[in-house]
Amino acid sequence: TAEFMLQDMTTALNEKKPSGENLALLPKEVELKSYNLNGSTLELQFNNQYSKTSRAREILMRSGVQSKVQNRVQSKAENRRKKSLRLSL
Repeated sequence: TAEFMLQDMTTALNEKKPSGENLALLPKEVELKSYNLNGSTLELQFNNQYSKTSRAREILMRSGVQSKVQNRVQSKAENRRKKSLRLSL
């Protein structure tokens, strides 16, 4: 369900482990607190530390969050299509 996907995404976004040489998506002090799905618009609310990040880091975070959300939605949609594939002979 969409709710499960959003909870899974919240956990993934709040993960603080860097990947190899890459930075963690969110700085240690920034945390995704809540989300709201309004139609096709996903609104994410972060804690107050988000507003204290530099402009450059904010842009990188926004881009990374958007990419991660799109990848998760696309992956779930592809899995759903695979499960519901129908063939006509």
